[in-house]
Amino acid sequence: MPEEKLVEPDRVVSVTRLRVGAVLLLIWFLPFWALAPWIAKSLGWSAHAGVELGIAISICQTVIGIVGALTAGKDATAIVKGTPFKKVPARAWHIIWTGNMEQ
Repeated sequence: MPEEKLVEPDRVVSVTRLRVGAVLLLIWFLPFWALAPWIAKSLGWSAHAGVELGIAISICQTVIGIVGALTAGKDATAIVKGTPFKKVPARAWHIIWTGNMEQ
């Protein structure tokens, strides 16, 4: 079986954009909306206000996730195009953690 080689991306990959996008996607993934009833109760709000707060938090998190995907998307696509499928997670993590494109 032939050895799979890493191909350098056609364009420059911004580590900062990858890191910011990854943080925004992490914020999107965490269930902050689940804290809405507790926040509403501790502020003395009604249960209905807690539901509305949960919906507002969910909408904000969705917007944050979309911004994160758009921020990191082009750079992540450049990495994926030049990397064998099995090595994509390891290479992306290495680039985000160290800022070094070579592995």
